[in-house]
Amino acid sequence: MAFDCFLKLDPIKGDSQDQNHKNEIDVLSFSLGFTQTGTGAYSTGSGGGKVSASDFSFVHRVDSAHPLLMQNCCTGEHIDKAVLTLRKAGGPSALEYLVYTFEDVMVSSVQPGGSSAGDDVPLESVSLNYAKVSVDYQPQADTGSGSGTVHGGYDLKQNVTV
Repeated sequence: MAFDCFLKLDPIKGDSQDQNHKNEIDVLSFSLGFTQTGTGAYSTGSGGGKVSASDFSFVHRVDSAHPLLMQNCCTGEHIDKAVLTLRKAGGPSALEYLVYTFEDVMVSSVQPGGSSAGDDVPLESVSLNYAKVSVDYQPQADTGSGSGTVHGGYDLKQNVTV
C-alpha cells in the first residue's frame, strides 16, 4: 500500500503543494527506533531499563527547506515541534492514519547528495533529535473513515509516558 507522508517543521517550510499540507516537507521515507535494554537479575527475572531512542530520520528531495535545515543543524537551534503525518494514498479525502509528534526538536544531521547521471533532484537525509514523542494511529473502518485512535508516547527527559 502506498502512502503520502508530510513533515511540518515550523518555522522551516518545504515545497509541498498538497492542499492539506501546503508548505510542509514531502517525505519519501523515514525511520525511527527504540531499544529497551532491560535489566537482568540472577534469580528474580528481568525488568525494564532506560529506553534508547534513535533520532528520527527522513529522506526528501532537496527543496526550500534545505538551507534552513542546514543552518539549524549548524547552530543547534531548537524547534518546538515537528509533526509527521502519513496518509493512505488516494487524494485529499484519504485517511490520515498515523501521526507522530516530536517535541523539543533539534536537527542533528543534514546530508544532501545526488548523482548527475540519473537523479532529477538531489535527495537529502535529515535526522532530528527530540525530547518527547507521541504517536496516534487511526484504524480504518469498512466505510473508509477513521475508527477511533490508539495513542502512545514517551517523554525521554522525564522518563514517563505521555
